[in-house]
Amino acid sequence: MSFLGFTGAINFITCLAVSILIVIKNIKNPLNRSFFNLNLSVALYSFGYFFWQLAKEESQALLWFKVLFVGIILINITYLYFVFYFLGLIEEKRKLLRVLLLINIFFIILNLTSRLYTGLAPRYNLGFWPTPTFFFHLYLIFWFWQCLYGFYWLIVKLRESVDIKRTQIKYFTISAMLGFAGGATNWPMWYSIHLPPYFNIMISFYIGIVAYAVFRYRLVDPNVALSRIGVFISVYLLVLGIPFAITGFGKNVLISLFGNSWFWCPLIIFFILATVGPFIFIYLTSRVEARLLAEKRKRQDNLRELSSYMMRFTRIRTLLGLIVHNVLKILQLKHAAFYLLENDPLKGKQFNLVSYYAVPKIDGLPKNIPFDSVLADKLFTEKIAIEYGEIKHKIVSTTNHALVPLENELIKFKANIVIPILLRLELVGFLILGGSRNDETFTKEEINVLQVLSNQAALAIENASFWQGEEDRIVESSREQAVSDVSFGAGHQFNNRLYAISMTCDGIFDMLGERNVCDLSDAEAKQILQKSLPKLKKISDECQYGGEITKGIMSLTGTTPPNFEEFDPSSIINSSLELVEMKHSQDKIEGKRPPVDISCQIDKNLPSVFGSDAQIRDCVFNLVDNSFDAVYEKIDKIRVRNPELKWPENDSYAPHIELKAFVKDNYLIISITDNGIGIKEEDKRKIFAGYYSSKPTGLQGYGKGGHGVGLFVVKKFILAHKGKIDFASEYGQGTTFTIELPLLKTKESKNNA
Repeated sequence: MSFLGFTGAINFITCLAVSILIVIKNIKNPLNRSFFNLNLSVALYSFGYFFWQLAKEESQALLWFKVLFVGIILINITYLYFVFYFLGLIEEKRKLLRVLLLINIFFIILNLTSRLYTGLAPRYNLGFWPTPTFFFHLYLIFWFWQCLYGFYWLIVKLRESVDIKRTQIKYFTISAMLGFAGGATNWPMWYSIHLPPYFNIMISFYIGIVAYAVFRYRLVDPNVALSRIGVFISVYLLVLGIPFAITGFGKNVLISLFGNSWFWCPLIIFFILATVGPFIFIYLTSRVEARLLAEKRKRQDNLRELSSYMMRFTRIRTLLGLIVHNVLKILQLKHAAFYLLENDPLKGKQFNLVSYYAVPKIDGLPKNIPFDSVLADKLFTEKIAIEYGEIKHKIVSTTNHALVPLENELIKFKANIVIPILLRLELVGFLILGGSRNDETFTKEEINVLQVLSNQAALAIENASFWQGEEDRIVESSREQAVSDVSFGAGHQFNNRLYAISMTCDGIFDMLGERNVCDLSDAEAKQILQKSLPKLKKISDECQYGGEITKGIMSLTGTTPPNFEEFDPSSIINSSLELVEMKHSQDKIEGKRPPVDISCQIDKNLPSVFGSDAQIRDCVFNLVDNSFDAVYEKIDKIRVRNPELKWPENDSYAPHIELKAFVKDNYLIISITDNGIGIKEEDKRKIFAGYYSSKPTGLQGYGKGGHGVGLFVVKKFILAHKGKIDFASEYGQGTTFTIELPLLKTKESKNNA
């Protein structure tokens, strides 16, 4: 057998297997039936192709060639039928398909009467090949047009579709392209072009991809067909295989035992196995189906378990999200949604969509429906689950057109079943369930379990509503307390502004010295005034910063909104350093403290940051100011030889503070490092806690001393900017604080900040 004959055999076997698999479960489904016809046409072509390649004489080859060419003609028309069933265009294209069917029948007649070709002749040792006629040239053009027309509509719908439908179309389009491309490699040989059609085997690739799409993405509806076919093949391989194996491998032994009557032995075994085979098949099939039912029982148990722990949730949105997500996952649904009755101040009572999963974005569910809608009225009246299939059946069988509006609403919600949520016989919501991803129908047992679930959900909603009301009351009370508590923090931060104003005013007074203002000449007064202008501007800026800092602290409580805008971080960092140096300059001048070496490494052209420049300026100020306090504390401990520090007696100490600002991974990084006293291990976990301070000086009554609000507010400010703050410290060696701020993004990000 040649390789081409082998490709025909493989294609035939795979196509026939997939055809049986698809149609065994539901032959009445038009999509299944059209797909069966397509694969049967490919199987007919492959069957004829196999025997055509085996033919040794022209007459035999001609017979099988006519068979395979009938398959070729049928492939295209069945392909178009399936494509339009699959894409939902069958009604729109039905008239066109009838015309194309007539044209294809005409070409079948031309094939059977040998008008498409004039005889067959051996060619290139690849079997007998025909010589095309004028009619074949016309058919080849028609063949390509049918292929391209089907692909055109597949690509159009591929662009319009989403989610699983898009995936289904994609897989079938790829498989059909491979199949047609493999088959088309035969055409050059008709025109005596020596191009062996070895890629005819690609038709099997088409089958493989389609089979994968069937089971992975539910291209059609095979359901339990695979398991039944598996049982059938296994049983009858034994029924037929054992007698044939005995005949093939034990013939000589049987002849020696039974003589000329040896054949009765495998024949009797065959009849025995053929008799018990159906019983074995029934038994194994029942076991398989029992396992399928066991899976459904497991789903029901999971739903009951979901009912049992719903009462633990105290937030309604979380509770409903849990219900929708778990029901969707347990029942393997295409989508699920929950509508809850709420009272809108403008529209009154209505059912609002509060939770949903797997709903397509293009044609999503309505956000709300009126309280007196057809669906809500039906649920309130019947107080039982509504099934779309049952409503559709009633409309068709009883011509009850009063149910048409209800059917339309169910279609709008893409609902296969709707479960009412009743509390004391009042409808408080409903659960929308889409179709099963496995195209399975809901059993009565599952609907009953869902009804029990809905009763538990109603109680859980009432429970969550009570707790949420209590939580809102507590939150409001806490907010009032937070406003009171944070006023102290606002005073602490505002005190920094007053200190800066005081130092600036002292600078102006220093220029005057002991002189009387009235004794100044005009030139001296102008000179002092000119030098005072930047200082007066600084006083004005500090007043403005103080207002923004206070507003920022109050925004943390939710009482006032944050005022964020774009700012340059370089100028803010430099301004903070200037303010800190000004604060500690008096100590240095009066000799109370030794000078502190400050190094500043700020990358050039730092990008803008979106936020509050006053808040970030205050954060940097606080951290650098804390570094000064840390080195001063270390100096004091070294001076008194504090045993905790364990500082070598003859070692000198050079206080140093280093500030860096650079960009990394779309974040602005600001780090402040000092070689001060550091932080003890037991204090690290409390360093950002409110009203806790490790400083040895300050107001008494707040931790160990100090206000204990500086780092607390700094962290709040950084988090309000969607940033991060962290530190690393070793007691006696120093500390590094690191701030990470996200860089400026789109306007949408700004508005959301």
